[in-house]
Amino acid sequence: MWKITALVFFLLVLVVPCLAQAPAHWDWREQGAVTPVKNQGACGSPWAFGPVAAVESKLLILQNLTMDLSEQELVSCTAKMLGKTGFDSCNGGYDTDALDYIRLYGIASESSFPYQATDLACPANLPQSVAQIDGYYYVAVDSNLTVTMQNIKQAIYHDGPVVADANNEGITAAARRA
Repeated sequence: MWKITALVFFLLVLVVPCLAQAPAHWDWREQGAVTPVKNQGACGSPWAFGPVAAVESKLLILQNLTMDLSEQELVSCTAKMLGKTGFDSCNGGYDTDALDYIRLYGIASESSFPYQATDLACPANLPQSVAQIDGYYYVAVDSNLTVTMQNIKQAIYHDGPVVADANNEGITAAARRA
């Protein structure tokens, strides 16, 4: 199983200085480090797709390893394994729950737990995990507790693709630190 050390995600309560300034233009797609876009179908599961895409991309960046990971495992098993009810299904969920699941249990390949775009029961015997993360962190906020585009840009440049959640409360962005 491949293990990624620490995944950067979401919002720190303090401003942390970034390493080197991000260039005016940086696109991980041009570096070949972004996996193809996937179709979630009629299942409301973007909360599972974003974290999976970030982990897949980080595997490309750190290990030069292309993996297709299972969003269906997150849709089917996150609520059960994390002891939550009412969320983390085709009716929506939380990016942080998906990341916590991957941190605690790892995640199987798409081929061993294919995406069905529906709520399936979590199997008693899960397929073997092929990737896992050590953690994640929130992207730094400014003095107004707002995530700025510059902070997101810095996280993308230094840590790879991020998970971002835009809602009526603003943008929450998450990235993964090597």
